[in-house]
Amino acid sequence: MEAIDTLIDELANLSCQDQACFNPFADHCATHDLPDAIAIRKSNLRKYWQAQYQLNANSLWVGEAPGYNGVRRSGMYLISEPQYEELGERLGGIEFQKATKTPNKATQSSKAVWKLIQALPSVPLTYDAFPLHSFRNTPPFVNRSPSKQELRSTAHILEEILALFQPERVIAIGRKAEYALEYLGVKSIYVRHPSRGGGPAFEQGIKGIYGIDDLPVLKQT
Repeated sequence: MEAIDTLIDELANLSCQDQACFNPFADHCATHDLPDAIAIRKSNLRKYWQAQYQLNANSLWVGEAPGYNGVRRSGMYLISEPQYEELGERLGGIEFQKATKTPNKATQSSKAVWKLIQALPSVPLTYDAFPLHSFRNTPPFVNRSPSKQELRSTAHILEEILALFQPERVIAIGRKAEYALEYLGVKSIYVRHPSRGGGPAFEQGIKGIYGIDDLPVLKQT
């Protein structure tokens, strides 16, 4: 689909001028990546977005920024490697490829998100307000919260995603996501980010939005 290919090309062209960032769709990690990791991540995201478009995903969950074990490895926002198989099944039998040569990893945020998604009848579309992995130079692989300027500089892609998928419900996971959506003039429902002890509040927020009383016994990822 041309619109999705254009979005992925736009993501690949993003860069950080003054801060340390890793672009999963343009940068190669010598420590963890397979030789063709960039192409694999692009393919994973393309499959994910195409499936969500065909399934008419009616909810968009917007996180804050990728962690070093998230989209930096998987190519999919708020989705980590251990969730590939079940995600593919839920989206109609898609096979996602591993782009890394090291053992599967998952972010705490993706674990919290997937725990709730498993309880829903359909998989919401997921994205991050700042789409690049922002990190501190030393020590390596330490996540850095993006600045408001960085959020504003990449908000046009979030705007294009909203225009393409036209979700009925937009959930802001954390204040940075809420800020980016407000910057675009988009009404959203705020829930606490699951990091830094926010897991229980995040869970209660999502359960309240979707009317989930109790979570079933779920697969662990």
